[in-house]
Amino acid sequence: MALKFGLLKEEITLQKNRLHMVASAQHFSDSAVHHAKEEKARRAALVTWIGAPAYEVDLNAATKHHYAGTCEWILKKPQYMEWHGRRDNPLFVIYGIPGAGKTILSSWLIREATKEAATSGQVVLYHFFKASDDSKRTPLAAVRSLLEQLYDYLRRSNEDILKEFEQQLDSLLEKAHDATFPSLWFIFSSILPKINQSLSISDRAGIIIMLDALDECKGSKPLVRELHKLVRSSSGSISILVTSRKSGEHVDEFARVPENERL
Repeated sequence: MALKFGLLKEEITLQKNRLHMVASAQHFSDSAVHHAKEEKARRAALVTWIGAPAYEVDLNAATKHHYAGTCEWILKKPQYMEWHGRRDNPLFVIYGIPGAGKTILSSWLIREATKEAATSGQVVLYHFFKASDDSKRTPLAAVRSLLEQLYDYLRRSNEDILKEFEQQLDSLLEKAHDATFPSLWFIFSSILPKINQSLSISDRAGIIIMLDALDECKGSKPLVRELHKLVRSSSGSISILVTSRKSGEHVDEFARVPENERL
């Protein structure tokens, strides 16, 4: 009888331990789920605060108007070949008259660059300026688009830089409810070198930025000046391609771009 009682007591103790372990595991699981929900909500709030316009809509809309083979001529242009294949011509400006198909060309180049990036590891960022849309026609609109794409890339690719990026966004959000072009551009430009270092791409630019229809940007001079600073400080690790009419306040700013880097 004493033996049976002892075995029963051991079984009860064992069952208690098992229940405790299950309860602890459930608590850990519940905490992890709660933390994941909080993290998802926090990141959603940051994306909302960045406030990027619908850049993918513009890319898809322009792509629908592209006909096979119609944009491939650009690949044979010496100016494009130097920009695409070398690090010493990081800024390339394509001018065109109204209705020449600059936006369709931009969308095709973005698609092609994105395809290459799938194997090269490069990062491709873009924005379409729209004079008829207040949410897309300012330097602030452009940096919002670029920042959200960068955020999406970091969430998928680099947890360490992501944490620093989010800390900068959180800090700015706490200080100012409304974002400004200078404040967002500071975060954007300061995080790019860290991303480039993580890419380990030596033969070409690690980051490609494409901006379509710069002539439709209202107040473009601050943006153009920052683009110049960006390429000067990046030592060829950042390449920028811009399409535009040869009119507007930005043209004087681009006058310093050498002839072999304009088309």
